[in-house]
Amino acid sequence: MNSSLQTRILNKQVGYAKRGMASAVGAGALWGLNGVLLGFVFNFNPFLTAVSILVASIVQAGLHDGFAAIWVILYNLKNGKIKEYLRTLSTRPGKIICIGGICGGPLAMTGYVLGINLAGAAYAMPISALCPCVGAFLAAIFLKERIQPRVWVGIILAVAGAIIVSYVPPEGADPANFYLGIALATLATLGWGIEGALGSYGLDLVDPNLATGIKYLSSFVVYLVVVIPACGGLPFLFQAVVSMNAMALLAVAAITGAGCYIFWYKALNMTGVSRTMALNDTYVLWGLVFTALFSAVGLMEFSFTPNLIIGAIVVVVGVILVVAKPSDLVKVRNN
Repeated sequence: MNSSLQTRILNKQVGYAKRGMASAVGAGALWGLNGVLLGFVFNFNPFLTAVSILVASIVQAGLHDGFAAIWVILYNLKNGKIKEYLRTLSTRPGKIICIGGICGGPLAMTGYVLGINLAGAAYAMPISALCPCVGAFLAAIFLKERIQPRVWVGIILAVAGAIIVSYVPPEGADPANFYLGIALATLATLGWGIEGALGSYGLDLVDPNLATGIKYLSSFVVYLVVVIPACGGLPFLFQAVVSMNAMALLAVAAITGAGCYIFWYKALNMTGVSRTMALNDTYVLWGLVFTALFSAVGLMEFSFTPNLIIGAIVVVVGVILVVAKPSDLVKVRNN
């Protein structure tokens, strides 16, 4: 093979990896916006006047995943992949993605939305970003993988950052609700950690866009059939679906959620798991950016505290150390 051809092949590989990195950053940006929009939903009835934040948050999370499922179905219909849903669901990888979707939906998404509504999106995001640390512990316990010194440093930094974020409630916040929200946001770290492990297996054999659709569809079905009725949320669900403002905002939030997962799965295939996880977890910082923008234009009131900004940055640095060597994140050759 001559040097000119080798150079073209290498440049193509490097370009492919860079596009994957761009997709991972896009996934992080969309998820950061998603969290801010979900928090904004509680400015509209019936969420604004809900008697139970628990029930309202569960219904909100279920509707979000329902809208996301619809958006991905329409996207797959446009691409001619809709007929593959049933075939994929009949396979072992498809079933595993379903289980992952349930862990990432009714378990993780419920905890995440409750964390947003009780503690605030900017505070819940850094806590939820600890899922790679949970994944490292699970791998050490069940897969007997050795935790490397770099990973230990990352875990310690990430946990320290989470403590910094959650140590002092923001001004005007109810301390009891704030700390409860932080505690519930940790459910997202567990659920998304499990979902990531299951999803990485299923993606070896399932198209990423189909995986996204199956993830959201399975989550919504469990919400609608099991979780919402079990918490007595059906009356509130009926109130919510007739609220045009709340539904419109949830539909928009669901577009960012669905887009995030499409970009996420695409990046996994194009640029690798470690690099994708590290770049995607910048959603913590994107959440701060979008919160600042919403505050600047008067859509919400929010005052940034030093512990939030410092803690969020420490969490992101820690998570990056957990999932990859820093040098591997910028080295795109031979990937």
